[in-house]
Amino acid sequence: MTPMLTRAGKHGEVIQPLGKGAATDNGGRVFVQDKERRYALKRLKIVGLLGAVLLAAGFASFGQCPPGSVVINAANVAPLPLAANTTYCVDQDIVLGAGGQPVSLQLQNNTRLVGAYPGVRVTGDGANPIVDFWGSGAELANITLYAAGGEPVMVGIGANTNDNVVRKVTIDDNGNALGGPMVEILGGLNHTVEGCSLRTSSAGTNVGILISGGTRVLLADNRIQAVAGANPAFVAINSAGGNGHQILRNQIVNNTATTATQITVNTVQTLISDNVITFNAAVGLGAVGIQVNAATGQVLGNQIRNPGGITAGGGSLAGIWIAGAGFNAVVENNRVTGCGYVTPTALVHRGSAVIVEAPNVVVRNNTLQTAIATGGAVGTTNVDDAAGVYIDLGAVNAQVIGNTINSATSGIVVGAPNATVRNNTITD
Repeated sequence: MTPMLTRAGKHGEVIQPLGKGAATDNGGRVFVQDKERRYALKRLKIVGLLGAVLLAAGFASFGQCPPGSVVINAANVAPLPLAANTTYCVDQDIVLGAGGQPVSLQLQNNTRLVGAYPGVRVTGDGANPIVDFWGSGAELANITLYAAGGEPVMVGIGANTNDNVVRKVTIDDNGNALGGPMVEILGGLNHTVEGCSLRTSSAGTNVGILISGGTRVLLADNRIQAVAGANPAFVAINSAGGNGHQILRNQIVNNTATTATQITVNTVQTLISDNVITFNAAVGLGAVGIQVNAATGQVLGNQIRNPGGITAGGGSLAGIWIAGAGFNAVVENNRVTGCGYVTPTALVHRGSAVIVEAPNVVVRNNTLQTAIATGGAVGTTNVDDAAGVYIDLGAVNAQVIGNTINSATSGIVVGAPNATVRNNTITD
């Protein structure tokens, strides 16, 4: 029988029996090879290493500017304008127009302006743009912008600039009525606004992102919120000028009794894809998810949902509206729920899931649901006001194919000649 090894105390007394796997060296000293103790030591080392890594990451995410950048804070005021081909980093909250800071941060060619961490805040002066792109190839990233009053715009991109980027920026009107949109792109080529968070709580702010001109603007993966106190007429995205833009994977959340269109497109060859629009409050009369007013638009894979309901006594929500100038549009693979009306004016078809007023439009493979909300009644209003698909008088050559429709009134209304309607599934 193998004797149990023990660890000896200073004066030869036995302190404790050693576990399985213990042994002695040639000098009689005892060392332990017990698996559990070895694993415990290994776990302790791993935990210590992870702690060091997390601590380092914490420091890196708070107050860490890129190497070689020019720091902006209370002691190091920003120049006006910011220099071209230079990276600037804001590592402390600043207020423009105060403490020697300029009234606006103006970016030149290849200027890069970043925050040391996402929550570092630049507050405007209430009268000028907070960030203004004057050059091309510039970038604004990883920073928070707060309005102080009536800024004409919080971020402006100039008409004669190209390839500018606004990425992972928080933009908040802070309850202040702006003189214009939160972000405006005046023109140029290939500008990008992506991964940003826009929030309005002001009754006077009208537009989140406005494309006034330019070609191939990309708006992607942004979150735009209209919270309590926001303007019911607030439009999240307005593509008003230029052509060839892409509006992709944006999250729009409206918590007001809105009467506005959330994505308005007046530009040709615009792709509106995989956006999610949510109405969390009872909508007023005339609310629309997406409206296209220009040719060859593509409305693909979007979700429009209305858990908030419709205002009693005169509210309506249309999902996707292709207006008269939107000929040759494609509306495909969208999911629209919660559209409908409460006693709107007859013959306005405001509550339909898809409305088509332009020629040569394809409506294909969409899932659509409408309702007559409380207070509405077939017989007192036009029964076509909450159709699944409404083809208006001028929408000749429409194709309505393969849609799944649950409609409170008519599934598909065809009011124009030469329509193709096939393979649709309609339930009440």
